[in-house]
Amino acid sequence: LVIMCSAVSPAYAAEPESSPYNIQEETDGSTVILFDDGSSITISPVYNDSNPQNNTRATTKTTSGNKDAIFKDSDGNIEWKYTLSASFSYVSGVSSTCTNCSYSTTTNDSSWTFSDGSATKSGNVATGKGKYVKKILFITVNTYNIDIHITCDTYGNLS
Repeated sequence: LVIMCSAVSPAYAAEPESSPYNIQEETDGSTVILFDDGSSITISPVYNDSNPQNNTRATTKTTSGNKDAIFKDSDGNIEWKYTLSASFSYVSGVSSTCTNCSYSTTTNDSSWTFSDGSATKSGNVATGKGKYVKKILFITVNTYNIDIHITCDTYGNLS
């Protein structure tokens, strides 16, 4: 029921096949995908897990952060949450590399199931993916594919 949408930026993607949607950029940096049935997915900006730290080599620093995708029903109740976490090392102004990434998920409604979860790293980018399916009486009524990214520039800024 969900297909990746080319209209959604590469930082996130979540789209159901059957429900038209609207994308809103919020003042706090989050992106909200609003669906016609009143439900929504909020993609948070990256929030730092820690402050940049110096390693034993004076020029190498580390930083880490998280990004969430949160689905709310039409009443504003959180039904599921996907979190991508990533750590990076960087040499200021020179290079950055993702050193570790993982994902976690919670579902607050038993009609949702999660599958195909992954967290992968390539260069200075961490990518988190997963699939949420809602079934009622064994019939699939909603499907959402999640595809979110965290990128670290050469100054340790996460986006």
